[in-house]
Amino acid sequence: MKITSNSGSVIINLKNDLTKLKAEPGTRLAAVISLGILDQRIWSNKGSKDINGKKLTPKYSKGYIYKRKKYNRGKSTTVILSLTGDMNNQYNVVALGGDAYGLGWDGIGAYDRSGVSNQAKRNWLEALYKTTIFWLSDKEIKAVMIDVEKHVAKILG
Repeated sequence: MKITSNSGSVIINLKNDLTKLKAEPGTRLAAVISLGILDQRIWSNKGSKDINGKKLTPKYSKGYIYKRKKYNRGKSTTVILSLTGDMNNQYNVVALGGDAYGLGWDGIGAYDRSGVSNQAKRNWLEALYKTTIFWLSDKEIKAVMIDVEKHVAKILG
């Protein structure tokens, strides 16, 4: 019995895929790293920030402040977008087709429990705060690319 292996071609294909991965920022690895960066900025329980790292200025009504107190969120007016539970929990890496990936809401996660589109909530929040929230800044994009390059270099050895 003769045993053969295609490990040589697998390694070559893997190296080609990783080289392509390094050159194309729209790949899953970059999206996953981006998700980690955005998670820290957008969904922080210390206060959500916009694309420039500026904390969001509260736009709460007196009724909502009362509601926050009722749900044990204290008197703080700090904007914490993670309290939009469904929107936060469903924000993820989504396939855009082919080798392209992005961040957002897809499939079941596209809508919250009440049937409201998370994309519509995103648009509403960015209009309310008059700033970009759900996108990477140039500084964050550079950080993603540095991280991707480190991962690729480590894999390629």
